[in-house]
Amino acid sequence: MDLDARVRRALTIALLALIGCLDAATALIAPPVGAELALLDEPAHLATAVLVLLNLRIRERTFLLSALVASVVIDLDHLPRQLGSDFLTHGTTRPYTHSLAGVAGLSALALLVTRRRAIAIGVATGLLAHLARDVATGGGVALLWPLTGRPVQIPRAVYFATLVALATRAVARPSGWTNVRSPRTAQL
Repeated sequence: MDLDARVRRALTIALLALIGCLDAATALIAPPVGAELALLDEPAHLATAVLVLLNLRIRERTFLLSALVASVVIDLDHLPRQLGSDFLTHGTTRPYTHSLAGVAGLSALALLVTRRRAIAIGVATGLLAHLARDVATGGGVALLWPLTGRPVQIPRAVYFATLVALATRAVARPSGWTNVRSPRTAQL
C-alpha cells in the first residue's frame, strides 16, 4: 500500500471517528441550541463535506474551498432565531435556506456575484453535504420549502452508514484531489 493510500485511509477513519465522537458528545451533554451546539455540530458538518469531496474527481481549489466554506457558513442563518426572530424559520424546523430552494438560490447568487461556475458548484456541493447531515439530526429539514414546511428526516444510522460507504469508496477509488497543483488542473 502506498503512502497516499495510507493517508487516505487514516483520514477517512479520523473523519468517521470525529463525527461519531461529536455526535456522542452531543447526545451525552445535550447542549442547548446555540454556540455550545455549534461547537460540536460545525466540525461534523465540515467532516461530512470532506468525505463527500474525497469521492469527487474535481481538483480545482476554488471548488474545494467553496464547498468546505459553504458546508459550515450556511448555519449563520440560525442567528435570527437565536436573536428572537422567526422571519427565516416561521413554520419550519430550520431556516428556509436549509432547503433545496435555498441551495439553488444561494448557488445562483454565488454565480451571479463571482461569475465562476466552480464556486457556484462548490457552494451547491457544500450546502448539499450540510443538508445530508441535517436530515439525520435535530428534527430534519424542510427540503421542499416553499412547497411544504414538512421536515424530511432519516435515521442517524442511515446517515452514518452513508458516511462509512463514502469513506470506503474514498479509500478504494481515490479522487486525486490530495495532490492539488493548480486551479487550472481541472475545469468544471
